[in-house]
Order: sequence, then C-alpha cells, then structure tokens
Amino acid sequence: MNENIKKSIGRVVLLAAGKSVRTAGVSKQWEKIGGQPVFAYSLNVFLSHPQVEQVVLVVRREDNDKAKKWLKDHKIGKVIVAMGGGTRQESAIQGFKKLKNLQPNDIVLFHNAANPLVTQKEITEVLRASQKYGAACVGHPATATLKKLHNGFIEKTVNRETMGQAETPQAMTVDLYKKALKKRLKGTDEMSLVEQLRLQPKWILASPYNFKITTQRDLDLARFLIEGGTQRTGIGQDSHRFSLTKKGLTLGGVFLKKEPKMIANSDGDVMIHALCNALLQALGEGYSLGKIADPMCLKKGVKNSRKYLDKILKKMNEKGFKIHHVGFQLEGKRPKIDLLTPRLKKSMATILGLTEGQIGITATSGEDLTPFGRGEGLQCFAVVTLKFII
Repeated sequence: MNENIKKSIGRVVLLAAGKSVRTAGVSKQWEKIGGQPVFAYSLNVFLSHPQVEQVVLVVRREDNDKAKKWLKDHKIGKVIVAMGGGTRQESAIQGFKKLKNLQPNDIVLFHNAANPLVTQKEITEVLRASQKYGAACVGHPATATLKKLHNGFIEKTVNRETMGQAETPQAMTVDLYKKALKKRLKGTDEMSLVEQLRLQPKWILASPYNFKITTQRDLDLARFLIEGGTQRTGIGQDSHRFSLTKKGLTLGGVFLKKEPKMIANSDGDVMIHALCNALLQALGEGYSLGKIADPMCLKKGVKNSRKYLDKILKKMNEKGFKIHHVGFQLEGKRPKIDLLTPRLKKSMATILGLTEGQIGITATSGEDLTPFGRGEGLQCFAVVTLKFII
C-alpha cells in the first residue's frame, strides 16, 4: 500500500435526490421506517465511522428546507446539504462540489440513501481498497440465470460467474474523480466513470442486506428488517456513593456542578455505566463494564464514561444491532430526577443517536429504606432493547 495514502480521509456524497418513480410515487428517502426517514440510517452509519470526516447530503430542490430542518432538529451540524440535478450523475457532481479542503489522495464515497443497511465494515473495506487500487465498490454476485435479450426474445445465456450487481458505497480518490469530470465522462454509476479511464475498480462483496430500495417490495423488506428483525434485551445496574466534600455530579452525560460528586475511579456516571452493562448483556458478552473501563481508566487515565460506552456501541454496530429503546430506573434521595428528566433524555438521545421518545426515565426516592434513599449515593437500573438489522 502506498504510505502516502495509507490514512486518507473519507468524504461522503450521500445521494437522496431520486425521483422514486419505481415506488409508485413514494419518496423513498423520506419514507419513515422505525420512526426515521430512510436516508437517516445510512447517514448515521457514515457519521459514526472514524475515517469519515465530511458528509454532503444531496436532496431534491423541493426537499432542501425540509432536510436542513431535520438536521437541525436532530442536532446534526456537520452535514452539508446540496441540491441535486436532473440525473444521478448531476446530483453526484453537485454534492462533490460542496466538499471542502479536498486533497488529491482523499477518498470520496458515493452512496445511495436508498441503501439504508450499509455497514461499517463495508465502508472500511471500500476505503481500504480505494486507498490501494484507486477505486472500489461493493456488490452482489449474480445468482439467477442471466439471458441476453433482443426484441423480446432470448438471444443467449450469459455466464453468471463473470457477472455482478453493483451497490453502494462506490469510492475513488479525489484525483480520479476530477479526471473523470475534466473529461466529461458519462455513466450510470461512479465505477463506470473509472472504467472509462481504463482502470479496473476493486470489487468487494457487499453485506447480504445492503440493497437499494427500488420497488415497493424492497421498501417492505427494508421495513421488515429494521422494524421486525431479531430482538435482544439486556438489564444493567450500577451504583456509587456520594463524596461528602466534593461537588460535581455527572449523570447521563449531564454535569451538575452543585450536586455531590460520585466516589469512583471514573466520572461515576451511573446511568451510562448501567447502560453499558445492559448492552454487554444483550450482546451476549461474557463480561461486564469493568473489563473495558478499568484498563482505560486506571492505565490510560480515561475518566469520561462516554468513552467506555463508545467502545461498546462500536461492538454493537459490528454485530449488526441497533438500539430500539432504553429505559432507566434511578433510586436516590437526590438529585430530583423528575426535574432533570428533560435534560437527561436530551443528553442520552444525542449520545445514542436516538429520539427522546426512545428513552424512558423514571425514579424513586427510596423513602429512607436504603443507602440511596438516605441520600448516601445513587443507584440506576437500565433496560435496553436491541434490534438486529444487518
């Protein structure tokens, strides 16, 4: 691998400007599945990928204001919105023009928002292959018997062993794409442009569930995979004692400077700790949070509990699960949780990439019957529901 491009940055053009003529007028990109528009699924996967630095969302002109409002409402600030053109290629060009600070060896990934079930693994493999070969895409091998047709009749059978169906993401270096634009090449996808430059893009096997929503049947299948897939449930618990002298409580990612600090090696965030244990249980891991947190905290000095959660969320994504719902039950005399619930829900929704409606928080004072009820500390239970989608 060329060391100069070993750590190239990924730039993404997410194409959501299609006219949806094959789904009976249904706007695929804005069709709600699992409470989110279709484009949100692939957008979230790209935004959480460590090598992706920039995302441009290309939408129809009539969806421009709606897209910007959706991003603002969901507090997604680093996505640029571009208006698409009359064809897919024109939309891709408009998105590319919005990318900033491009370097020749950066990798630009083009992805159809109508492919909602793209995986982190596919993105990583396409980036790696593009860094090595200049261009790459994912796809599926042809499985049916293929026929060449002429005037409504079968002319001959085509050898399917040499055939494949391209999906997205499709990627190439910025330098290659600029060469294609300079030559004014035309194609139905980005790899056809590379082919016209007399280069051979690298072919990577796609995830079996990475398909483009083209027909109503495709939309129904995506809805089943996202809304009706395999579920797992996990329960986690954590508790800490309050310091008698220090102030500054971290709870659900919210810092409460007037509340007593937890006595803990980390920041002592009982909500995130309980959630971490619930996730590990739901994923079927044979260990608890301590195995992850202790080395990070004691050896590397990482005190922020969100860093521990990030490692577990990465493991969850790799296994093909997404969080569907989280419930928290807190016990303690202080702080007054009901007054804090709006802030806690907002914080946890941002951390997890969920809507506030997917997070439930309840609390009990403990009525002086336990150490928590007497104000000596705080206890939290978390229940999480995961759905398998890829």
